Amino acid sequence: MVASIVDISETVHSAKALKENEERFRLFVQHAPTAVAMLDCDMKYILTSKRWLTDYHLDNSVIGKSHYEVFPEILKMPHWLEIHKRCLAGAVEKCEEDKFVRSDGSVEWLRWEILPWHKNTGEVGGIIMFTENVTTRKKAEELVRSAYNELESRVRERTEELGRANQVLEHEIRRHKKTEAALRESESYNRNLFDQSPIGLALCRMDGALVDVNPAYAKIIGRTVEECLKLTYWDITPQKYAVQEEAQLESLKTTGRYGPYEKEYIHKDGHTVPVRLQGLNIEKDGKKFIWSSIEDITVKKKAEEEVRKARAFLDSIVENIPDMIFVKEAKELRFVRMNKAGEELLGYSRDELIGKNDYDFFPKQEADFFTAKDRAVLAGKEVVDIEEESIHTRRKGVRILHTKKVPLYDKEGQPLYLLGISEDITEKKMVQKAIIQKTEQLARSKVELEQLELFAFSATHDLQEPLLKMIFYSDFLEKEVAPQLDAKGREYLQKICAGAYRMLHIMEQLRELSRIGMAEKPFEKINLESVLHEVVSDLDMRISEAGARVEMSSLPLIEGDKTQMRQLFQNLISNALKFRRPGGVTPRVVIEGRSAGQGMAEILVEDNGIGFDEKYLDRIFKPFQRLHGANEYEGSGIGLAICHKIVLRHKGGITAKSTPGKGTVFIVSLPMYNDSKETAHERYEKKNT
Repeated sequence: MVASIVDISETVHSAKALKENEERFRLFVQHAPTAVAMLDCDMKYILTSKRWLTDYHLDNSVIGKSHYEVFPEILKMPHWLEIHKRCLAGAVEKCEEDKFVRSDGSVEWLRWEILPWHKNTGEVGGIIMFTENVTTRKKAEELVRSAYNELESRVRERTEELGRANQVLEHEIRRHKKTEAALRESESYNRNLFDQSPIGLALCRMDGALVDVNPAYAKIIGRTVEECLKLTYWDITPQKYAVQEEAQLESLKTTGRYGPYEKEYIHKDGHTVPVRLQGLNIEKDGKKFIWSSIEDITVKKKAEEEVRKARAFLDSIVENIPDMIFVKEAKELRFVRMNKAGEELLGYSRDELIGKNDYDFFPKQEADFFTAKDRAVLAGKEVVDIEEESIHTRRKGVRILHTKKVPLYDKEGQPLYLLGISEDITEKKMVQKAIIQKTEQLARSKVELEQLELFAFSATHDLQEPLLKMIFYSDFLEKEVAPQLDAKGREYLQKICAGAYRMLHIMEQLRELSRIGMAEKPFEKINLESVLHEVVSDLDMRISEAGARVEMSSLPLIEGDKTQMRQLFQNLISNALKFRRPGGVTPRVVIEGRSAGQGMAEILVEDNGIGFDEKYLDRIFKPFQRLHGANEYEGSGIGLAICHKIVLRHKGGITAKSTPGKGTVFIVSLPMYNDSKETAHERYEKKNT
C-alpha cells in the first residue's frame, strides 16, 4: 500500500489562529459600545453589534438579509443609496447628525460613519457602518449642553478607539484572507494528491452512498468517477460478504475505524476483484462520513496463489521423498517438521515428534551424539555429511543412516533451523557386505576354474600320447589279428577302436574349451560375413552329404577374435546339420544379422531340425550335457559349451528358442565395439528384460 503524507501543521495552526481572530473580532463587534454593522458588496449583513440590534429593534435573523429588506424606507431615500454606492466604491462617508425618517413616520437623529472593508486582494469586500442614535440627545440637547464638552471628548476617544479597532479589524481581515488563500492552496494540493493517488480513495455516507472517489478507485471496479458516484458500496460488494461488512461497520461505530481486511468488489464486467480496505469516521459540516483507502490486490493474490502452489509442490516432494527429511529449531533442537518417510523410519507420528528433541526418543548416548553433531553443524556454517550413523527406532530396531545436515540462517547470520536428510542404508550395507563376500567367493572360484582349465589342458595333453598309442595298436590289431579272431572278438576290437577315437575327439574338444580362456588374442575388426563364407566352404562336404541348404544374409562388422568366430559358426552350423529331422525333410539353415541397438549386433542361426523342449535351455550350453543318447546322435556334448564360452569372452550372450519337431533358432548377441565398461551382454540382457 502506498500512502501520501503531508505536514499540515502550519495550515492547521493558521486556520486555528484565523478562527481565534475571527472570534475575537466577532466579540469585539458584538460588544462594541456603538451600533456597528458589517455588510458585503450586496449590502447583506455579515455581522452586527448587540447595540445595533438594540437600537434598531432587531434580532440575529438579520444576518444574511439585505440592508434594504431590513430598512425598506431607505429605498425611498436616494441620497442614502448614493452614499452606499460611493462607500462600496471605496469612499468613506460620515455625518454627525442626520435625520432618518422611519417607515412608521417616526424620526430619529443619527450620527453615522460608513467606510469600506477590503479583501486580501485589495478589492472592496463590503462596508462597515457605525451609527449612533442621537435622537434622545437632540431632544435633551438643551438639558445636556453643559455636558457637551465632556460628551465630545468621549466621542473623540471612542472614535479613536474605533479607529484603532478598525485597524486591528483590518489587520485581522488581511490575516484571515491570507489564511483562506493558504487553505485554498492546500485544498488544491490535497485534491491533486487525492486524484493522483495510486491507491483507491473514497468518501461515502454512513448508508454506503459514495460521495467522492478518485480515479484509482474507479479503475478498480472498471467505472468512471461519475458512474461511481451513483453507487453505494453495497452495489459493488458480493452478498457473501454481508456478515463481514456488518462486523466492520460495528467496529467503525465503536472504535471510529475499520479494517484492514480483505474482500472482493464486483467489476463492471461482472468478475470480482480482490481488494484490501481500511478506513475511519470523519465529520464534515456536522455530518459523519466514512473515509476509506482501497488497494487492488489482484497481483498480490496471484502471487500468493503461485507461492501456495509452489509450497504445495515442494511439500509434496518433501513428503514423497523416500529419505527421512526433518527440520529442528536451532535453540533447543526440537523437531518442527518431519516427512512421511521419517515417520515410517522412526516409528513415531509427526504429532509425537513435533516440539520434542532427540532425548525424548533415543538412548542418551545416541541423543548426545546427534546433539553434538547438530551443534557442530550450526557453529560450522557448512553442510556436514555423516556417511554412517546408527539410530534406534521404535519398530525396526537399529538402523544405519547416511545423513546430511544443513544449517539455515537469518539475514544477520544467526542460526534459525537445522535441516537433516537421512537415507536408510541398512539394506544397502547388508547388500554391500553380501557383494564383498560374493566377490571374494567368485575370486576363489575364478582361481579354481583357472586351475581346472589348466589341469584339463595339461591332462588332455598328457593323455594324448598314450591314447594315440592305444589307437595305433588297436588299428594294428584290427588289420593283423582280426582275421584270426571270431565274430565276438572282432566286435570287441571294433568297440575298442571306436571308443579310442571318441575319446580322442572328446580330448580335442576339452583342449579347445580350456584354450579359449587361456590364450586370449587382442581383438581386431572382423567381417563376419567373410568368416561365415569361409566356414560354409569348409563344411561343404558335410552340407552336401546331409543334402542341406544354407542361406546367408548380410552380417555386421565387429571387434573380436577371428579364430573363435570361425569356431562359433562352425559349431552352430554343425549342430544344425547333426540334429536334422529324419523322413526326407531337406535340412535348412538360415544365418542372418541385425542391429539390436546400444552398440549390439544380433546373429540368428535358424534350422528346421528336431528342436528341443525349452525347459532344457539351461542345460544345452553346459559341457557334456546331452539331450539325446550317443547311439542316436554322435558328439561329445561340448560344442555348444564352446560357443557359450566364446560369446562370454566377447562380452556377449547366447540363447535359443525352439519348438520340438519344428526347429531351433540360436540368438547370438555381440558388441560391435569392445571398449565399454558395461559389457555388451549386460546391455543386451537389460534391453531384453
